[in-house]
Amino acid sequence: SDFQYALQTLDLSAGIYRLNPSTGLPFVSVSYPALSLDGKVQTVIVATFETHWLEIWQNEISLPEGASVTLLAPDGSALWRTVSGEKVPINGLTASGSDWFQSLQAGEDVFEGPDFDGVSRLHTIIPLGNSAILHLGYPVSGLYAQAYANLRWKLALLGLVVLFAFAIAWWVSETMFLRPLNNLLGMVKRVQDGDLSARVSGLRGLGELTMLAHSFDQMTDALQQREAERQQMEQRFRAAFESSAIGMAVMSLEGKILAVNAAVCAMS
Repeated sequence: SDFQYALQTLDLSAGIYRLNPSTGLPFVSVSYPALSLDGKVQTVIVATFETHWLEIWQNEISLPEGASVTLLAPDGSALWRTVSGEKVPINGLTASGSDWFQSLQAGEDVFEGPDFDGVSRLHTIIPLGNSAILHLGYPVSGLYAQAYANLRWKLALLGLVVLFAFAIAWWVSETMFLRPLNNLLGMVKRVQDGDLSARVSGLRGLGELTMLAHSFDQMTDALQQREAERQQMEQRFRAAFESSAIGMAVMSLEGKILAVNAAVCAMS
């Protein structure tokens, strides 16, 4: 799975599109591991994306009447399909046995042949990484070379949009989660090393991280106050111990003398 692959590679991992049993819509999950300062996985961010982007893209471009758009799983099974911009039922459709699918998988750019509904179309497919395959079927009648060139340009633009969406998702996770988390871990390390002045009050990130940073500052304030009180009590005890006219000694639980004051020394 993409979750296990992200844990193994310590990098962004995308799964394959599959149908959501509750909504009946295709979705894909993306996993990104968050690492600590020592390179260990602290948590894995998992996000899911449905096909809304595909519906929006289809509404924004001009497709000829009778054109089909199909989202295929890597094995060729249909996950989502429209004809003339209208969604149609897939009913277990699969392209794995069709001539056009096999030819396009073999490396051809386009293939003319009957589509799922028997209409002759000019077929082309665009792999969406290892997650899915986007299939476009254009009616042979009215299709010209210039129109096909425009299609390729739009598909390239779609690829850039998908890459840009992934880049935005990475930037948001880095800015709102990973970087604040790394800063917080760095402050924890400073406190572990004895620096009780470490604070993360200026940390910006997700609401939960901001609350955690506030709690961290409250904890370090309490620790710093207790340390100051301990040092003050130790100084008072040392002053009373050393200036007392009465002989005083500090002994361990085993009866071993650890320290004596000047009055004891004057008695000997």
